[in-house]
Amino acid sequence: MGGGTNTHKPLQYVKRSMFTPRRGDRPDKRNVCVVITDGQSYEPDQTAAAAQAVSQQFVSHLGSIELPSFTWTREYKQEVF
Repeated sequence: MGGGTNTHKPLQYVKRSMFTPRRGDRPDKRNVCVVITDGQSYEPDQTAAAAQAVSQQFVSHLGSIELPSFTWTREYKQEVF
């Protein structure tokens, strides 16, 4: 399929665009960021740096979920959801 898993890019987007007062951020509430990815990042050093930047500046809890690569069949959707 191409493209790869560039996990650092959405983290950079979070740092640049999310958790702002304009987007509804409230300074008295904790921020939580969950990254859902299809696998290991192709740029682990960039991903680590982006995750650290987001954690230090905005987020009290940063976690990730890795979903395996698979085909979403009708039967699987019914089973999961």
